[in-house]
Amino acid sequence: ENKYSPTIMQQRSCWNELCRCYYELGEYDRAIRAGSCALEMNRHYVGVHKYVALAHSAKGNLEEAQRIMNRAVLFETPWDEDNRRTQTLIFREMCADLGKKLA
Repeated sequence: ENKYSPTIMQQRSCWNELCRCYYELGEYDRAIRAGSCALEMNRHYVGVHKYVALAHSAKGNLEEAQRIMNRAVLFETPWDEDNRRTQTLIFREMCADLGKKLA
């Protein structure tokens, strides 16, 4: 074991923050890939679903964004009511956006 190797938690945090950075830079495909890596490590990680969904939304893939936010509501931190409310709000906003696009 290398004492300089990052822990799994540190790796997941790096992927999460990388996802957010790529999203903020408009690099949506890279944001989706980085976020997917974090989610593969742990789907309960707070905040990752949001930036993956926002990246899909920015690419015009609102149905996929909605699906991802639905997963956030169900899986991200089901034991944390505050986070569930936050994720539910984002999910509802994306549903409303999708409804406007389909109308």
